[in-house]
Amino acid sequence: MNNKTLLLSLAASMLIGFGACKKEKKVEVKEEVKKEEGITVEQKQRSFIGYITATWCGPCGQYGGPNFKGGVTELGDDKIIAINLQTSSSKLTAYYQKDNSTLAAPLMSQFFGSLNIPTNAQGSFGIPAFSMNNVYLGGSSISPSTMVSTANTYNTNSPLLGVGAKMTISGNKITVEAKSKFYAEGIGTYHWSAIAYENKLTGYQLVGGTANENYEHVHAARASILANDYTDQKVFGEAINSGTVVSGTEFTKTFTFDYVSFPNLPAGLIPWNFDAANTKVAIMIWKKNGAKYEFVNGFVAKQ
Repeated sequence: MNNKTLLLSLAASMLIGFGACKKEKKVEVKEEVKKEEGITVEQKQRSFIGYITATWCGPCGQYGGPNFKGGVTELGDDKIIAINLQTSSSKLTAYYQKDNSTLAAPLMSQFFGSLNIPTNAQGSFGIPAFSMNNVYLGGSSISPSTMVSTANTYNTNSPLLGVGAKMTISGNKITVEAKSKFYAEGIGTYHWSAIAYENKLTGYQLVGGTANENYEHVHAARASILANDYTDQKVFGEAINSGTVVSGTEFTKTFTFDYVSFPNLPAGLIPWNFDAANTKVAIMIWKKNGAKYEFVNGFVAKQ
C-alpha cells in the first residue's frame, strides 16, 4: 500500500443474491410491455463507472475525487452513468432511519460484487477505487483521460439493448418513467436498478492530511428508488424477463420515491438537502451472472 491508497475491509453483511437455475425457453414477454409517450430509446451504448470513496480517505480527496470529477464532467451524462459510492463509515454515506436509528444504506456493499475490485487475503481493498463496465480500472493513478478513452472505446459497441427515461419531481416525490428496448436476442435474466444521486454538493473531505469542510463532491449516491420509500434499499430489482427475450421487445417501468428529511442525524453526517434541480436518477439494466450482476446499459433520466 502506498500513500495514495487506503485499505478498507468489506462488511460481512454485503448482500449477494442467488437464483435457482431454470431451463430457458424462448418466450415473448408481454408483462409491462407498452408504448410510453415522450420516452426515446436510442440504439446507443453508454458506460458505467462506480467510484468507491470515503470522506475520511485523504488520497480520495487529493487524487480520486478530482480525477472522478474531471472524467465525468468531460464525458457528460449522454456517454456515462457515473455513481459516487461512499463507504458506510463515510460522512457522505447514503442513509435512512428505522426505529429512531440512523442506518447506512447498503448501496456500496451491493454494488461491490459487480465492480470486480480486487481484495487481499483478509478481504480488504484499497480506496479510492474505480471500476468501469464490470472491469476494475485502478486507484489514485486513474486519470480523467483514462476514463474518457475507456468509455469512448466501450461505447462503440453495438448495444444489446437501449434505455430511456424521463423524470418529474413534484414537491418531495420523484417519479421516473423508464423504458428498455432489446435490439438483439437477450439470453439470461435482466434486472432494473434506479439510483438517485446529488449532482453536486459541498461538504467535509480529508484532502491528503488536511480537512476541507467545503469540498465539492459530485454524483453522490443517496438512495435506491426501486421502492417508493426507504424501507427497501436494494440496488438490483426484480427481473424484467422470465426467458429469452426476442429482439424488438420493449419493457417499461415506473419508479416513485418520496424523499424524507430525517430529524436528529448523527453529528457530522452530511445531509441530503433535496433540491429538484440538483437531483438525478440513473436507470440501469443488469444481467444476472451467478452471484453477480453485469452492467448492460443505462441512461440518466431527463427532467
